[in-house]
Amino acid sequence: MKEPLIASTSQISFGFTYVRLYRPKSLLRGKRALRPVVFVNETHGEGKLRRQASWSVPSGLRILQPAAPTAGLHFTPELLGRAAIKYGRAIAHAAEVAKAIAKACAGRPYEIEVSVDETEAVTTPLEHLFCGLELKQRNVPVVSLAPRFIGEFEKGIDYRGDFARFEAQLREHVAVAKYCGPYKISVHSGSDKFSIYPIVGRVCGDLLHVKTAGTSYLEALRVVARTAPDLFGEIVEFCRGRFETDRKSYHLSTTLGEINALRRYSGVQDEALFLDERVGRQLLHVTFGSVLTLGADSKGRRFKEGILEQLHQCADLHLEILERHFTKHLSLLCKG
Repeated sequence: MKEPLIASTSQISFGFTYVRLYRPKSLLRGKRALRPVVFVNETHGEGKLRRQASWSVPSGLRILQPAAPTAGLHFTPELLGRAAIKYGRAIAHAAEVAKAIAKACAGRPYEIEVSVDETEAVTTPLEHLFCGLELKQRNVPVVSLAPRFIGEFEKGIDYRGDFARFEAQLREHVAVAKYCGPYKISVHSGSDKFSIYPIVGRVCGDLLHVKTAGTSYLEALRVVARTAPDLFGEIVEFCRGRFETDRKSYHLSTTLGEINALRRYSGVQDEALFLDERVGRQLLHVTFGSVLTLGADSKGRRFKEGILEQLHQCADLHLEILERHFTKHLSLLCKG
């Protein structure tokens, strides 16, 4: 029986650093097996990274293709090199972190999710295949992987993009996850993406992880807005002052000008403005860390203490709001 090719292979020159990709084991019989080599096994300065990115492919380069999990996934020298430049360092880092986790857990169960979603550039299915194969070669026990999908996955609001293109590419990502794992497809910034939940549920099936933690916090603030409006108003103004700093680690369309244009919270009649609409939701979402660790009300009491007190005193309301929130998520995911 012909052995399937398990990865792309050859040598690619990055300046003075050589990157060896992998050959199927049948080609190594009678020879000393190649030792997996980390793509970039030293820390390089930005200048060298720029030089590495301008490499050229030798004319005689030969690539042994993996058995494609879906039609149309085919490495060329250029695409292989782009994938190596784009994800090589991250894969090397993930492998080192996986070793550290295994050592720290000392026989206890653990799970590893690899995330490459917080980038401007989309993760193509071919690049996902590259990552999956290389993580597998390094014995990283991946439970789930979060690609950067096409379209916009902003915090706290619905998906924006072409539904048909998203579904077509998601099908290829799932095929890759089955081939390289199987492991779950992880949808980061996945809360409130109601318009694509039926697609995600139908295409991914059991191989799915949806990350929703951020909007659970917003639902907790909904309780505060209804039961302690003065406290909620102070939180809003604190968030307004933190937005420009805290937004830097997030992909958002909301601008500081839109934040400054929001009127002050004046009571439950403004709940929808801050907790149902894009600008208010993203203001509260990206500043959650500052609210819980730095913020205090006009009397010097930490916001965290005030929020927890309201959630404890109004536990029934909190449960009702959370149940409605997650029922909407789960019902749409199961609808597909």
